[in-house]
Amino acid sequence: MNRIKIMLLGIAIILLGIAISTMNFFGWCGGVLGIVIVLIGFFMNDRDR
Repeated sequence: MNRIKIMLLGIAIILLGIAISTMNFFGWCGGVLGIVIVLIGFFMNDRDR
C-alpha cells in the first residue's frame, strides 16, 4: 500500500506544478487543496492492518 501512496503523492505534485504554472488563482487553490488531501491520506494509518 505504501507504493501506491508514494505514486499518488508524485501525481499530486505534478498536478500542483501544472496548476501553479497557469498563474490562475483557482488553479492554485485547487492544487494546494489537492496536495493537502494527498498528504493527509499519505500520513494516515491504514485500517486494514
